[in-house]
Amino acid sequence: MASNSAQADNQIAQWLKAQPTDFSVRAYLAQHYMNNGRTPEAIGQYEVILQQMPNNALALNNLAALYQQQKDPRARATAEKAYKLSPKDAATQDTLGWILLEQGQSARGLQLIRSAVSVQPNIPTLRYHLAVALAQTGSKTQARAELEKLLAKSPVFPEASAAKILLNSL
Repeated sequence: MASNSAQADNQIAQWLKAQPTDFSVRAYLAQHYMNNGRTPEAIGQYEVILQQMPNNALALNNLAALYQQQKDPRARATAEKAYKLSPKDAATQDTLGWILLEQGQSARGLQLIRSAVSVQPNIPTLRYHLAVALAQTGSKTQARAELEKLLAKSPVFPEASAAKILLNSL
């Protein structure tokens, strides 16, 4: 299976050498890298996309999230730009809110994450981010209620173990 994945990656790389402006394939590759923990490669692909399409909100948003994972100081400015381009999008609201939360700007982070949850209420990661924001802003009772509801409805999601740890700490 790994060799099939490597072979597919090689074929895509060859295609992009021949067709460097095929941004749909490049975006697919960037997302593939992002989903498989290949952060440096994903960052590289999103940066190439943004060289030609600097106002691509999806690429900016994903790049901001990747930058934040790497503790890259460009994360916030990149997320702010994505948010300005697509302020009603739950993903851009959540990414910027989460970055602000991690950078100590809990009030604005909470506001943005609440907005993201109002747009996409059934995404467990957003609800987890809301619970973290509530806890960080001192609303521990609300955070606990959010986590209990979240874990009852969605026991399996990427941040489930972190949600359980947070719940036990409240």
